[in-house]
Amino acid sequence: QRKAMTKKSRGFEAPLAATDAIEAALKPFDEGMRIESEISNRLKASDQSRALRHLFFGEREVGRIPDIPQDTRLRHLDTIGVIGAGTMGRGIVVACLNAGFQVRWVDRTDELLVRGADAVQQIYQRHIEKKRLSESSVAERLARLSTSAQLESLATVDLVIEAAFEDMKVKQGLFRQLDGVCKPGVILASNTSTLDVNDIAAVTTR
Repeated sequence: QRKAMTKKSRGFEAPLAATDAIEAALKPFDEGMRIESEISNRLKASDQSRALRHLFFGEREVGRIPDIPQDTRLRHLDTIGVIGAGTMGRGIVVACLNAGFQVRWVDRTDELLVRGADAVQQIYQRHIEKKRLSESSVAERLARLSTSAQLESLATVDLVIEAAFEDMKVKQGLFRQLDGVCKPGVILASNTSTLDVNDIAAVTTR
């Protein structure tokens, strides 16, 4: 049955290989080592193994930006503005709070922000219930969060991350406003996954 499952699933044989390796441990030492070596070689040649190696080296390469000198001074960030109280915006807010930043959260209406804040509290409540965070640490995080339905509240932030509706006209309209509202030198960032950030940036003077 195990051979049939392996043949059928082919690319997903790691759990079955682990079982085979355990069984090999019950055999005479030399034979067990030979079987284990065969299993290892088979797994190393799999698509999953190649994908993991690609990911390993890719994660390291991503931190090497060729045009930025090693001695470049890091910019200080204190307050981060997040636009959009939907699912993505909520995740960004939580990530920023967890990283220790002050967060100013903006959306069109107070109702949307209340709904988003409730969702963030629920996320943290699950962390408390699973003993990942204490109530005091969650309270400290939430104390660094403020909300506003006014884009002008982002005038003094150091970084803005927008998670607005995935539409070029919406994004460009938003960035035109941010260009007039935000202080010089602020980083304007987009959470878009499909739109050309060059086209978004083109409507600003930044």
